[in-house]
Amino acid sequence: MFIRTLGGSDPKLLYQLFYDTVHTVNRADYTPEQLDAWAPPKGDAARWRSSLRQNDTLLAVEEDRIIGFGDLTQAGYFDHLYVHKDYQRRGVATLLADALEERARQKNICTITTAASITARPFFLKRGYHVLKEQHVECNRLLLTNFLMEKPLKTLAENDAPPSFLPMRTQWAEEILRWQYPEPYALYNHPLGADTAEWLGESYFVRLDGEGRPAGFVCFGQPARIRTAEDGVYTGDALDIGLGLRPDLCGRGHGAAYLSDALAFARLRFGAARFRLSVASFNFRAKRAYEHAGFCVEREVRQLPSGLPFTVMEMY
Repeated sequence: MFIRTLGGSDPKLLYQLFYDTVHTVNRADYTPEQLDAWAPPKGDAARWRSSLRQNDTLLAVEEDRIIGFGDLTQAGYFDHLYVHKDYQRRGVATLLADALEERARQKNICTITTAASITARPFFLKRGYHVLKEQHVECNRLLLTNFLMEKPLKTLAENDAPPSFLPMRTQWAEEILRWQYPEPYALYNHPLGADTAEWLGESYFVRLDGEGRPAGFVCFGQPARIRTAEDGVYTGDALDIGLGLRPDLCGRGHGAAYLSDALAFARLRFGAARFRLSVASFNFRAKRAYEHAGFCVEREVRQLPSGLPFTVMEMY
């Protein structure tokens, strides 16, 4: 499962998903007449398409099948969040909500609001939203009950200080180059005696643990890119980012916070608004963390000279 942005032919498919979901998942809380008013068999295609394109719309995809979508207005209103009826309770809604809320934080949106259905209300409550009021809204001449809810967000502007990353030094680079990852992550290992010269420019930074040892590194720009068999992979104004945690810290729940700190550091130091990264396609653990942070799959490529598949992801 991965997250991507809206494509040209998606709105029609999303309306069918919206219709099917409402008429199955929500039927325990609304009458058939209310469901028809909420999601008529034939909606206003032009209005639907325009709304999705104006909003920040993300899709959850599994094996080329769209299994959920959500969108957020530029003002921070959570307009839609729907998961395919056959993919309920599999974390799809959480993945989409995490990604959209992170995008809101990047835009310094302080509060997200939504009008949650009776069915969706428990989901939003668990995510920290609180009810402002119960309301009865008219929809195609019928009244439907929903709940106006909001959630405050801590934005980048509210952070007390930039995350603590330091310019790379020789002794830290030498230690990082000695890190050894187990299979299947051994492709991230460096050959013995690797040169530290590349690591000592203005592109590499380190985070130290409480004992003054490197806990992780991050690099930006050209060093974060890989050689690919395809042309035109690294175009546009996105800042490329590469990062790694010390092997003993991997798989212990540190990845999301570390990525968030690295992105915040990059925004403050480089003024970056868009980011791109390249990750081994088999590394589902890392890809899930990137998707939760708001990255979307852009394309699949082949690394040279190994020929291994890599996934290029972007955050807009």
